Amino acid sequence: MSTETDTEAKEQEEEEETFEYGGGELVFNSIIRTDVKRDDPEGLRDQILDQLPDFEQGDPGQQGSGSIELNLEEFAEEENVQFDLREVADDILGIEYRYEEYPNEPIEAVEYRDGEPRYVDAFPRKTRSVFLYWDYPKTIFVQGAQTRVDDVAPTVNSSLKNKVSFTYHDFDEEFLLWLVLKDKHSEDLSTGLEIVELNSTEITGGDPADFGRDAEVDDSDDISQSLPILAGILKDMDVAMLEGDFAIGKHRVNAKIFGDGRVRLYANRDLGPSTKLERALISIKFLTEIMEEYRSWEDLPTEEKYPHPRYFEDLHNEANDMGANFDFDFTPLVHRYADLRGEDPNSYNLDFEIYEPDE
Repeated sequence: MSTETDTEAKEQEEEEETFEYGGGELVFNSIIRTDVKRDDPEGLRDQILDQLPDFEQGDPGQQGSGSIELNLEEFAEEENVQFDLREVADDILGIEYRYEEYPNEPIEAVEYRDGEPRYVDAFPRKTRSVFLYWDYPKTIFVQGAQTRVDDVAPTVNSSLKNKVSFTYHDFDEEFLLWLVLKDKHSEDLSTGLEIVELNSTEITGGDPADFGRDAEVDDSDDISQSLPILAGILKDMDVAMLEGDFAIGKHRVNAKIFGDGRVRLYANRDLGPSTKLERALISIKFLTEIMEEYRSWEDLPTEEKYPHPRYFEDLHNEANDMGANFDFDFTPLVHRYADLRGEDPNSYNLDFEIYEPDE
């Protein structure tokens, strides 16, 4: 038999999941680029929640699911968060998509009536949520377990019908390499984002006979000083993940960026002592900046978007200084980047040898 105390406990359970860091990290398993199909995108913003089904409690035979407005602006005002975070809250359209889970088989529970115990079959109700933070009208950052995200994001897309198109975002491996080289040469980024240090990376796609298909370096002060990473870059392997410390204004965060579009932010650095709401807003601020940086990179002219092969010459020389002797063929690497830049590889004067293909 349900009591008022039971109801309060359920409400508390549902409330506590909001802005929660699972296992000390906030996981965004999907970034969605959005294209609003209207001449007046702002006119649609006020109608978004009306397009989505509201959450209503169901029962074991018909589990409830639906959307709940996540009023970040109101939460930020109540907590009196810092001004820059309040601006984030004002700009973001927050949506919680909540759904219920019940066990397939009932469990035995004890119910008391008039002080007497009675055994009954029960289906304990659990609620789960996926949080969508929409930097309207450009990008949705989706927080939640991968299996939930895979279900919820298409549901939201379908509810918006032909008003908004969704494109699931990946971070191009060339962009991740570009960040590595920017950090290595202490070059500023174009947005408010700053790389403090990159201390972990993963590269993939190598020849197992040489390095194995994957190579990962953790907890390094400078990933560019790691011989396996230098070898992987010079073998033209893909940068599949970067982890490091980043600064956004006065906030410093530790984040891991995956090529497939996932981002994890850890509850350390400035996020450690922050409230759950502040952690969420700082994380969203980081995500909006990294996406602005990505868009800026996409628009760069090819000679700035893709590294000049002299960067690889520098890496090769550094590896030699550390005692490495890379004697593999650099021709494919140099030719590929010359092609990306629209340049003639014969115009390069490089220390390591490249070969011209046989006629």
